[in-house]
Amino acid sequence: MGSGLFAASQEPRRDAYPEQFQVQGNQIMDSQKQEVLFRGVSAVDPLFQVVHEAEDEAGWSAEYFRSIADWGATLVRLPIHPQFWRANSLEENFRILDQTLSWIAENKMYAILDFHSIGYPPAEDFESAYDGVYLTTTDEWRQFWTDMAEHYKNNKTVAFYELFNEPVFSGYSVDVSSVYPNRSDWLNWRECAEKMIHEIRQIDANKMIIVSGLSWAYDLSFAVKDPVRANNIVYATHPYPNSNWHTSWADAFGKLKEKAPVMVTEFGFEISGDKAETQYKGLHRYRDDMMKYLESKKISWVAWSFSNKWMPALLADKEGNPNEVGHFFRDKLRQ
Repeated sequence: MGSGLFAASQEPRRDAYPEQFQVQGNQIMDSQKQEVLFRGVSAVDPLFQVVHEAEDEAGWSAEYFRSIADWGATLVRLPIHPQFWRANSLEENFRILDQTLSWIAENKMYAILDFHSIGYPPAEDFESAYDGVYLTTTDEWRQFWTDMAEHYKNNKTVAFYELFNEPVFSGYSVDVSSVYPNRSDWLNWRECAEKMIHEIRQIDANKMIIVSGLSWAYDLSFAVKDPVRANNIVYATHPYPNSNWHTSWADAFGKLKEKAPVMVTEFGFEISGDKAETQYKGLHRYRDDMMKYLESKKISWVAWSFSNKWMPALLADKEGNPNEVGHFFRDKLRQ
């Protein structure tokens, strides 16, 4: 499956599933010391699927994850929102996640466990919109990862822990067109992330940990000179069509990829809407320029979202039929 930069030899080996991956230099390596490039999609939060039983949304089922595998994905991101995490007991949450990971494993895919909040943890400042789905505390965040690390430390299907979905910057609630993150914002976020990494490492010494950039996870520019001081770290960026409002892809994450592994853990586009492709100001279509750039840098990616409701959506309906955007990403996954 695949050719060129995304040749089959660079995808996770199905015959060695599941295996332990590790960071070496700016690459993610398998057990044979071969570079691995992941491509996949974000699922709907499985806790949301079960708790809300949304009839108009793709359902929580084995078939849902078989469909993701049929698209050609090797990686599934599981965004876990604090509001839904609190809605159940710890036992029930792990029952749901264990079954979810079992379905992912049946299809020989790997998973990212993502604490899906938005805000600036160093200032205990979290996004309150969308009925408080992202609201949390640093104590809850810390307990989440302590519980996750203890439960999944020996589960190789879980290849990555993504610490925090979208860090922003201090004072982010004001007009974003006039406020940019600065080095101090990054250093404070880095220190916060390093404390969490240290706590996870006391329990799980081997899992790769994903640390996101600032400006809704887009901007990793400060990590070039001030990297996270820990091993087995992968950096995340979210380059949507409207993300490069103050810095280019090269400055935001391309230069960092020369030194460390970078993964696009969330991106996509809409035909119209908040993340419309027309908001991109490049020479060609966003979808084409972005894919060309990611392939040239050998950056793994995860498209948002395998859903007909969570925008930008890849599905046209709850039966799993792709919309126009979904057709584009499915074709890329199957190449």
